[in-house]
This record gives sequence, C-alpha cells and structure tokens, in this order.
Amino acid sequence: MNPRVNRVVGALGLAIGLFYLFMTFQIRTHIAADAIGPRLFPFLIAAAMLVTSLWTIVASYVPGTTEHEDRGRLDWTGWPLVAATGAAALLYAALFETLGFLVDTAALLFGMLAYANPGQWRVNAAVAVLFSVAAAYGFNELLGIPLPAGIVPLWGVR
Repeated sequence: MNPRVNRVVGALGLAIGLFYLFMTFQIRTHIAADAIGPRLFPFLIAAAMLVTSLWTIVASYVPGTTEHEDRGRLDWTGWPLVAATGAAALLYAALFETLGFLVDTAALLFGMLAYANPGQWRVNAAVAVLFSVAAAYGFNELLGIPLPAGIVPLWGVR
C-alpha cells in the first residue's frame, strides 16, 4: 500500500480505537468486583488497536517501509471486501442474541471461509461448525462464561 492509504487506515483505526476506549470506560463496575473486572479485555483490545494504528501511521512516514511511492490518490480496489466484512460483522452483532453464539458464529465463519476458500463447501461448513461448537464449549463449560443460546441451546446455556 502507499503511504497515504496507510495514514488513512491508521487514522481510521485511531478513531475507532479511541471510541472503543471511551465506551470501555462506560462499563459499570461494582466496588466488590473481582481484581480483573469487566473492563480488562475491552481495554486490552482498545490499547492494541491504538498501538497498531499509531504504528501504521508512523511507519508510513519512514522511507522504504511501503511497496509503492505515494501517487497522491487512494487505491480503492480492496475496499469492497473491507465494506462487506464490516457489514458482516454488524449483522453478526445484530443477530447475536437472537440466533445465539453457535448459529451466528458458524454463519459468519462459513461466509468468510466461502470467500477465502471457494468451492470447498463441506470443508468450510465443517470448520465453521466445529470451531463454533468448540468455542461455545470452551466459554460455557471450561471458562464458565455463558454465551447467548439463541435457537440452539447447548450445555445449559441461558
């Protein structure tokens, strides 16, 4: 990518990371909460996004770190895939409670795998379903973190 694209992507990442960090601090905690609390993982995600976005911006100013010289315009060829992935993530979030973790995650993974590995429907479906079941089992049974059951309740999920 050219340096200008990296700067735009980095700035977008910074804006999203700052918003995510702001929303992380809106999570209510109780005085009697455990040492880790509910803010730790969202805070780590926000911090990682901010650091990588800053790194992307700084690296765009270092000569020789990009493949192409800045031509003064953005290359929009990959943006439809980025937009489709963003739309899929929004749809995933919107249907998470209704469909539940298993169905929603399997559907998202199947869609992404169908794009990345076209023509391998059985393999893609198997990977999507097996990963979703394994992740649900890990969260619900091993970690004790209940996930939304939706239309396919398993393991006493609420």
